Amino acid sequence: MSDGISKKATDLNKSALPGAARSFFKKALRFCLGGAALMVLSALVGYWLVEPPDPTNFNVSPVLRDNRGEPLHVGLSAQDEILIPMTLAQIGERLPAIAIAVEDKRFRRHPGVDVLAVMRAIAQNVKSRSVVSGASTITVQLVRLSRPRPRTVRSKLMEFLEAVKLEQRYSKDEILELYLNKAPFGGNLRGVGAASRAYFNKKPADLTLGECALLVALLRGPSVYRPDRWPQRAQVRRDKVLDNLYAHDQISLEARDLAKAELVSSDLQKPPRLARHLAMTALDVNGSPRWKWGQPGFMGQETTIDRQKQELLAGRLEMALKPFPQAVNGAGLVLSNADGRILAYVGGVRRTGEAHFVDNVRSRRSPGSTLKPFIYLAAFSDGSLSPASVLADTPLHLMGEAPRNFDGVYRGPVSAAEALSSSLNAPAARVLRLVGEERALSYLKSAGLTIPNDVRVFGDSLVLGGMETTMLHLAGAYGALARGGLSLTPSLDPAASGEGSRIFGEEAVWLVNEALTDDKRLPPGLRGDRLAFKSGTSNGLRDAWLAIYEPNITMILWLGDPVGRAHRGLSGLSSLASAGVNLMRDFGSKAKWPDPPEGLEMFPACPISGEPVSPFCPGSRWSWRLAGFAKSHPCRLHVRRQGEIVTLWPKELARFMGSEESLSGPASLAPRIVSPLPDSVVVMDENNPSDRLPLKSEGSVGRVHWFVDDVFLAAADNQTSPFVSLGSGPHVVTMIDSRSRVAKSEFSVVPPQTAVREIKPSSVLSFD
Repeated sequence: MSDGISKKATDLNKSALPGAARSFFKKALRFCLGGAALMVLSALVGYWLVEPPDPTNFNVSPVLRDNRGEPLHVGLSAQDEILIPMTLAQIGERLPAIAIAVEDKRFRRHPGVDVLAVMRAIAQNVKSRSVVSGASTITVQLVRLSRPRPRTVRSKLMEFLEAVKLEQRYSKDEILELYLNKAPFGGNLRGVGAASRAYFNKKPADLTLGECALLVALLRGPSVYRPDRWPQRAQVRRDKVLDNLYAHDQISLEARDLAKAELVSSDLQKPPRLARHLAMTALDVNGSPRWKWGQPGFMGQETTIDRQKQELLAGRLEMALKPFPQAVNGAGLVLSNADGRILAYVGGVRRTGEAHFVDNVRSRRSPGSTLKPFIYLAAFSDGSLSPASVLADTPLHLMGEAPRNFDGVYRGPVSAAEALSSSLNAPAARVLRLVGEERALSYLKSAGLTIPNDVRVFGDSLVLGGMETTMLHLAGAYGALARGGLSLTPSLDPAASGEGSRIFGEEAVWLVNEALTDDKRLPPGLRGDRLAFKSGTSNGLRDAWLAIYEPNITMILWLGDPVGRAHRGLSGLSSLASAGVNLMRDFGSKAKWPDPPEGLEMFPACPISGEPVSPFCPGSRWSWRLAGFAKSHPCRLHVRRQGEIVTLWPKELARFMGSEESLSGPASLAPRIVSPLPDSVVVMDENNPSDRLPLKSEGSVGRVHWFVDDVFLAAADNQTSPFVSLGSGPHVVTMIDSRSRVAKSEFSVVPPQTAVREIKPSSVLSFD
């Protein structure tokens, strides 16, 4: 019986097992479904409650762009990173396509989260019992870049939710563009714009297949695969990317092998810094909020700068600076005369020194003789002078000081054209007195030069560098000469029209340009290009200038010490002529100058006075003048007296020429020595045989006997200058003319190596 009971019990238990199992599985299923529903509900609730980060809230580098839109100067972002913002179109097609193929194959199809990739990642992670795949889409990575979190499961779920919601607000192209601009690429490089420049010195659209693959390889580990630190690692990772592309039929076998053959360079290019002084002003880094993604102008400041001309200008200035100490800097500005666009802007070449940060293009400096053409322009405009008019290059006292020419020699009678082209000082001061300071200032203002409000009277120093100005204003003024009298405003705006208005008569401008194209002042190797130029050297050898132009381009060059110290050898012509002419040749400037305007006429002029020829003149030459200002009287210098033709020099020339009479009456002034001037300091190298001092007098008659330190040197007529070499120390030069009149000059000689340190300002001004 017991066996029967046991058997029944056993049979009962067997019959009961399937029902219990079914009950268990039903409960488990209900639990799983409930959990899944809870998870779905939680996801739905989380989706509606979660707020994704703003992926556009990030800082970019301030970028100055050239006239082709390429970065000219790139600064650091607010996070001290280099991030050159770029649109998806600027990045090109290849790099984004490879990034999608490697990082997120179904990017164009999923809603922000790739469910298939998630399932695959879960399976892989469970199988390996570790995290081997994160299933992060490009959208998820953008979320992580925009809102960094600790790497936890909860963070991952939040990123998934935010990615789905982010896809509702931004298009796929916008998400891809933001991702490629925000992704890190090692060090302080962020975004493909900065990475392609740093690793390959290219813009992303110009990268090869191998270079694109290397950048995409860096997305998985920017610090691990940096080619500048780990080139072998970078190459291995790049090759894996290429293999992946080939395995999924994205590239051909030949393309893969060619890309693998590309060398991985470890060189890291610095960000471009070609116009740092301009960048400091134009980018307004400290005060502008625009250097955030999406702000107006955040893609960079567009300019008119021509990169090639910028580099050529900086290179020529560096060559011109070689003879000078580090304290001397160089600056330059190049304009297009068609519209005023600034083609090159170098505020300072030196990158070291106490004042390397000074923008010398905008700094007010003494312009030396560079304002002289505008004073002559005023005299030519009303017929007061023609280029052939005679001017006196003789000592002219200005408030107790005597301006002398840069070479220390007076030339006597010179034409206005020669006085202008040779930058002679006494004739320029006489022209200023003829024109009048008020009218001269009005011409300078019309040219765009600013006159300081605190200065009412300049006097004769106006043409000798007494009125400070900036290179920017000077370039506009010379640009007006190049344009035949039409105003020109320098501009960095690519849309500048440069229409201008007429500020000077084209006839007078043509006469000035004709004088300034005389290239006899240049060394033989620099002649023949038909360029107009004017040099300038400020008092005390502090500034050296060169303005050089032709119908298409105007250029201003400067060398000097931004602090204002004097430096031996700073001279506008000798220091900058080679740089200026060669730059114009570099630029290919061969524009044809315009023909003479209709308002000019040619007339036979006396070769000495420049006035219409008379029967008593020694000859004639054809010269230009304004047609409406023909003088009625013939030459007054040459007259017949007692059957002989004599020359009646103007009073300021009679003494210099040793004449008994002048147009104003007898010449009775005593002779004087004008080279060397009394109480002057002369720099001379006694060890250099070619370094000699010319001896020159004015007012002397007949043969002149010269004595140096009471020792006879030579006898010569009053138009001949003997030369002498002297050692350091005080000296006395004495002259005796044929009338036994005596003049003396006491002066000092110092060696070159101590000149800048020992020479003190004297009563003698020296200008170029």
